[in-house]
Amino acid sequence: MEKLYVHDLKKDWKKKQKFNIDNFNSLDREGLDFNQLRRELLLKKFDTGEKLYIVYPGKESVSTNNKNDFYPVLTLENGEPIETKAFSEVWDDLFTFKELGFDMSALATIFIRMAYMYDSKKISKSFSYEDYFYENDIRKDKKDSGTLEFEYYEYAPDSELFKELGILINKKIQGANIIPYLAYNDLIAQNEDCKYSLKQGKEWKHKSGRLNTCLTHVYVIALIEHECTFAEIMKKFQNGSGVAPFDQQYKYSKITNNKICK
Repeated sequence: MEKLYVHDLKKDWKKKQKFNIDNFNSLDREGLDFNQLRRELLLKKFDTGEKLYIVYPGKESVSTNNKNDFYPVLTLENGEPIETKAFSEVWDDLFTFKELGFDMSALATIFIRMAYMYDSKKISKSFSYEDYFYENDIRKDKKDSGTLEFEYYEYAPDSELFKELGILINKKIQGANIIPYLAYNDLIAQNEDCKYSLKQGKEWKHKSGRLNTCLTHVYVIALIEHECTFAEIMKKFQNGSGVAPFDQQYKYSKITNNKICK
């Protein structure tokens, strides 16, 4: 595949990022409450049987009063959600990718592209939702259902990308096919953008949120591939932010095997 340069990679990033933050944060939350009533918005049905939702409000709407918090849910063909629930649990999955024989430089390429929303495409349509009562964090009866108009930049990589990277998309992670699994990760990153946009307001730095989330996965890949030491990545985590982004753009070429260059 042709080399991708950082200046091209970042070309539309902030525009897409702001569009998504504004639209996700504008979702109507009237009457919803994490402890009592949550909305499940179905964003994608995959040909392979998985379904991708966001559920809102999320727990940080209560714990830190961050009204923009949501959480993604990816269900398998049998309707069961995947076990990976949190940002940090993705790191275990990265080791699984390695065990399955994935080219980790290709995976680093994907996460760097995801960080800058390079493979995201705008979609605008009517989405279905269901509202459920909750008690002690357990879903109970359904209260309501309906549809709402929504548009956002969804993760929609060209299938040719995976062929060019040599990634077999029929392999599974946590029971999910690769593309749905990556789309789920993209929404984890999206939620970080939405949360940090409220925390930092007008002074928000674009590195917080999505960028730091995806590039932390890249740093873990660097650890797996012995491109950094355990001490180096732990020093990064000790900065108190809970992330360790691979933010040395001049090293993108090495971790991606020259697929992305400065």
